[in-house]
Amino acid sequence: MVLAGRFWPGPLTLVVPLREKLPSEVTDGTPFVGLRVPKNEIALKLIAKCGERIVGTSANVSGHPSARTADQVLTDLGGRIDLILDGGSTPLGRESTVAKVIGSAVEVIREGVIPRDEILKALRSG
Repeated sequence: MVLAGRFWPGPLTLVVPLREKLPSEVTDGTPFVGLRVPKNEIALKLIAKCGERIVGTSANVSGHPSARTADQVLTDLGGRIDLILDGGSTPLGRESTVAKVIGSAVEVIREGVIPRDEILKALRSG
């Protein structure tokens, strides 16, 4: 896929149709799953150690500001999580861009670090 090749690893989440059944806790009961390859050395090492795939969510309560530090995660989620891996503060300061991909149709459902125009440009030059 053009977008993965252009923006991964990096701050792009691709929401795609499921190819295999996953627990509803992973998909929130939808027929889609969000995929991301972060551009963070610690996260990439953790993913590799876990067998190339891990399931995770944002490190904040939905609707709350995104956490940038481990202390902010603890403040927002303390008592509801088992472990915080502190890799320092996040460098980008904004959320990932989220694009839903169904066949050749692409819809940017959240504009984040990567501007919508950059996504569209990558698709045109694809």
